[in-house]
This record gives sequence, C-alpha cells and structure tokens, in this order.
Amino acid sequence: MSASTCPSAQAYHVAWLCALPQTERLAAEILLDERHPTPAISKIGGYIYTCGRLGSHNTVIACLSAGGTGNINSAQLIGPLRECFPNIEVVVLVGIAGGIPRSPRTNLEEHVRLGDVVIATPSGTHNGVINPQSGKFGLQGFERTGSSDKANNSLRQAAGVLSTDILRDPNILDLHHSRLAGSSRLLRPDSEDLLFKAEYPHRNAEDLKNPCGNCDKEQRIRRPDSHSGRMQCHFGLVLSSDELVKSGTRRDQLSEQYPDALCIEMEAAGLDASHCLVIRGISDYADSHKNKLWQGYAAANAAAVAKWILLRAQFEKRGLDTPQPAARGMYRVLEALPDVPDPEFSSQRYYGGDYAHLSSYNSE
Repeated sequence: MSASTCPSAQAYHVAWLCALPQTERLAAEILLDERHPTPAISKIGGYIYTCGRLGSHNTVIACLSAGGTGNINSAQLIGPLRECFPNIEVVVLVGIAGGIPRSPRTNLEEHVRLGDVVIATPSGTHNGVINPQSGKFGLQGFERTGSSDKANNSLRQAAGVLSTDILRDPNILDLHHSRLAGSSRLLRPDSEDLLFKAEYPHRNAEDLKNPCGNCDKEQRIRRPDSHSGRMQCHFGLVLSSDELVKSGTRRDQLSEQYPDALCIEMEAAGLDASHCLVIRGISDYADSHKNKLWQGYAAANAAAVAKWILLRAQFEKRGLDTPQPAARGMYRVLEALPDVPDPEFSSQRYYGGDYAHLSSYNSE
C-alpha cells in the first residue's frame, strides 16, 4: 500500500489489545489480511501500533506497557489509543489466561482444558467480567460492588452466532488456524495436559520441555477424556484479578466464591469503560505448575476466535477515510520472529528502532 492510499487515523474502527509480543501480538499480526503504514499520529504514551485490515475492518493492534500490574496497564493504554484513533468503535482484548477446573463429575462440555478458549459472556448473575478484589468491607464482611459490562452489542451478537455455528461445524476456525500454523511458536505443544491436586506443589525440573517431569503423576486429577484434541469454545464468566494467581488453593477459593468462573486473567477489569469483548486462551491452570509451554497455542486459538467474531460483527463506522501519508519512519515491515531454542525467550521485540517491553498474566 502506497503512502497516498494510507488510511487516516480516523479510518480505524477496531482496536485489538494484547500483552505478550512473541505470542499474542504475533498471532494478531499474522491474521491481518493487509498491513498498513502507521498514519501520522501523536506519540501519546509512547505506544507503538500495528495497523492493518481484518476483512472490511481497519484495525489497530496495541500492546500493554511494562512496569505495573495488568489492570493498571490496560487502563493506561486505552486513553492514548483513543486519542490517536478517535473513531474506534469496537475493542477486543485477546490473549491467555489461567483455566479454572470443574469437578470431574461435571459434564464434559463444561471442562476447560489447555488450549480451549473462553469468551466473556453475560448471564443473569454477572456481565461477563468480574474483578474479585473490587468491593468494600461492611458489617457483613467483603461485599462485591458489581461486575463490568464489557462488549458492545455487535460483538455479543457475533459471539452468539459462534456459539451455535461451532456446534454445527467444529472446523469453522480451520482457515485461521492454517495461517497461524506457519509459526512454530503458535503450534500445539507435544506435552500432556496435566491438572494436579490443588494442594500438591510443583517440583522443579531441569527439562524446560517437560517442566512437570519431577511431579508425582499420582497427584493428578483424573478427568473425562478431552475433546479429541480439538479446542473448545466456552462462554461465561472471566475473573480479572489484581493479583497473579499461581496457587491451586487460591484458585479453588475463587472458584467457590464465583462458581460460574471459567478462567482468571489480569487485564480486562482495566478496560471497564471500553465495552471490550474479552477472549482468552487457556495456557495453564493458575497453580504452581504454571509454565509457558501452552502459551503460544492458547494465544493462537484465542486470536482465531477473535478474527472469526470480528469478521461477522456489524457496527457503525464513523469518520471519513481521508488518505494520509505515513509518518516518517513509522512504516515498518513486521515479520514473524525467528525461532529460538530456549522457550524462556526474552519478552521484547524490536520495532523500527523502538523496543516494546510487556508484562501480563505471563508474569512469574
């Protein structure tokens, strides 16, 4: 695309937010149908944006900043993004989360497994996302002060279509998965999906490809067979915590407090005012056995679901598309990162002379 046909900042209507550059952002960029030069915008907040097209939607991809907890970071991102791209109508938050296991006696369809995707969905008791730390202490103890209404109606409608269409055709995401499969970082790992008893602590292992190699397999929780190795979509409550949950005991405490919760992450609550659809791939079980093996695959699955929903969302697009020249030095060719042998890779990526350092649920 030449500078003379570069969409203006006013022509972007979808914001895709993520946190991890080498998995979540990589997946989002691979799924762009077209890359755009970055339009001439102010550098409010120092954020670096990837611009492009998803179907008919001009889309801007943005990552959170480092140096604070997830919800603080996400709250700080959305203001500068809207200043730079004033006609954003739709916001999606796409990435990984820790799954909250169900009882082995629960129906198979309700079991959240590694690689599955959770879409925050309202019900009669919540609006899709809850911050378990948001509330007040009164005479009756801690009282939750409410939940967050996240997604606008167009995204909810498209997510509802997905919930039925994927039952009729489990292969509807294969086109997006085939594009993502070109990056080894985003493939399903050759690793067993293990869930240990909440009170059983992790035993460190030297083999990074088998981080639970020293853990006692007799301490596993026996569950029904998984879904033939195919990811499943779940629709329900997402917990957005101010604390990194890396304890099976703490996870189960939250599960008892919020029985409908399917997963827990750390960014969605910061986007309370943005009416954002939260889409999370399950990369671990929020316990001491948490590791990075499933992060790429979980991020890829969440990205595939996000694109499917966005391609079907119908919403008003404000602003005239007046072409603008790209900002000097801002036109970058973003290529997939080279493979590295060490899965404990550095969470930084180089963009045209700038470094972006990210933190999120991935924090250790």
